[in-house]
Amino acid sequence: MKAVAVLFLLGIIGIGADPVGVCPSVHSTYVDFLLHSTDPTKFYYCVWGTPVLFTCPAGLHFNITLGVCDWPAAPPVPPTPPTTTETTTTDTTTIAPSPGGCASVTCPFTPGTFPVFHVHPTNPNRYCKCDNFGIVHDMPCPAGLVFNPILNVCDW
Repeated sequence: MKAVAVLFLLGIIGIGADPVGVCPSVHSTYVDFLLHSTDPTKFYYCVWGTPVLFTCPAGLHFNITLGVCDWPAAPPVPPTPPTTTETTTTDTTTIAPSPGGCASVTCPFTPGTFPVFHVHPTNPNRYCKCDNFGIVHDMPCPAGLVFNPILNVCDW
């Protein structure tokens, strides 16, 4: 009986499945999410080079384009277009995420912790996500859902 319980727990937490891709370990390399190799209801969030496994709420699949759990049949909605900034240190160009309507949100720099979520200042169908580097991202909820600040998820 104990062996069955252990196997059940290992299946729940995704042991044996790998993320699709690699989390960057370099500061300023921007990758937030990785897909789960076998289960569309699971995804990985990159925290300082380490993929952390998450599971979407029942009935939703992870949408890598939007970076949110979404209805399986929902067409992808393009995210807010990024703004481009040039760095002249070594002739490189970096693409910074656009704060969109979240420009008024102040984000803490919190290395090694999970992101911080805020209510969008003007649109309940969007939310503001602060990454670990103190950068704000304007994020959409799937169609028909609004951001729930108590649960930090898009909800009915």
